Amino acid sequence: MSIPSKHLSIFPIFARARLAPQPRPPARRFGPPLPGSRPWWYLATAILLCAAAPTPHAADDPDLHAMRTWRDIEGREIQARFLSHEYDTGTVSLFLPDGAKADLPLLRLSEADREFLASLAEKEGEEIIREWTSSDGTTIQARLVRHDEDAGTVTIRRDDRREFTLQTERLSDDDQAMLEARAAAIRERHKQMLAEAAALAGQSRRFETSTEETRSFHVYFPSTYSPDSPAPMLILFSPGGNGASMMNALREAGEEMGWIIVGCDGPRNGQAINIGSAMVADMLPEIERVAAFHDPGRLYTGGFSGGAIRAFHTVVEHERSWSGVLSLGGWMGRDPESFEIPEGLSVAWVNGDTDSNATHYVERDSRIIRKANGETRFFEFPGGHVIAPAETLVDVLRWFDERDDG
Repeated sequence: MSIPSKHLSIFPIFARARLAPQPRPPARRFGPPLPGSRPWWYLATAILLCAAAPTPHAADDPDLHAMRTWRDIEGREIQARFLSHEYDTGTVSLFLPDGAKADLPLLRLSEADREFLASLAEKEGEEIIREWTSSDGTTIQARLVRHDEDAGTVTIRRDDRREFTLQTERLSDDDQAMLEARAAAIRERHKQMLAEAAALAGQSRRFETSTEETRSFHVYFPSTYSPDSPAPMLILFSPGGNGASMMNALREAGEEMGWIIVGCDGPRNGQAINIGSAMVADMLPEIERVAAFHDPGRLYTGGFSGGAIRAFHTVVEHERSWSGVLSLGGWMGRDPESFEIPEGLSVAWVNGDTDSNATHYVERDSRIIRKANGETRFFEFPGGHVIAPAETLVDVLRWFDERDDG
């Protein structure tokens, strides 16, 4: 079944452009929250529910649209201009220096960026602003900053920007009822997110883009797919432009290791590089949106034979926090020195023991990866110019996991 991705109401990922090449920070697994902390979904949903109405910001204040540095929660940076803030979809739209538009999820933004967005909300009155009343009848006009159910506290900010942290039990019944209703709405949204993930977990789906020229891709969601444990994602290309075949070839390994596996239709051997690049540019944001609960710090691409060349073009041409490349009987092409390889990539060469053509280029291409402070490993299996068996692919994904954890 084809599902137009524009109809899915789940978050895209952070990452479109970098300020300058910089070492990739260690990727972070999303494990259980620290004691006393909130899980990321709680914060994300709380930000969404702070809005009194789902209207976008479109102010003409020139300061709002000045170029600024945006950071995600793992420290990655982009330079961009603010465009709009859509509360109902949980996204911030930005203009990048190259004129492209990027949609970033609130749940991935740094605290400083969330405060910046809160300041925009203040200008248009979209935060929860009310007259708070204490149990002894004292009142204060202030906006809600945060509500910590576990600690039993609420932090509010007056117009003079002074903040006060109060015990919720010392607030009026009306104030406590509002906070309880808001917390319940956050929990309900999390249940919806869990339901969205459960409907996809263990499933393979074909999706179509909402771009002017429709593209298609195939996604396998592992049975562990959940908003509480974002998964690594591997985006694959085949020499014949058959995304379903690539997804199916890696599906078993993806399930065992808990990876999202994506196969892209369209880009293929014998095609002009710029045509394939345009296809990938259309698909990437849609992939990021439909596979919303992936870990953007653990994003991989790869391909079989000539599809591996497309994978290397992808990490060079499409700015993301790419963690690595999976080359299945592939190489970097005839002019690999022309690639501006991102820093710190992990690259796995996976060839059959009689695939002499692909193996011939492993050392040459590995030197280029190492020049960019990357790491490579050669995996060999009995066979020729074919995709490796599942047990070998599991070993490869496990190696990538170890690199992320290191």
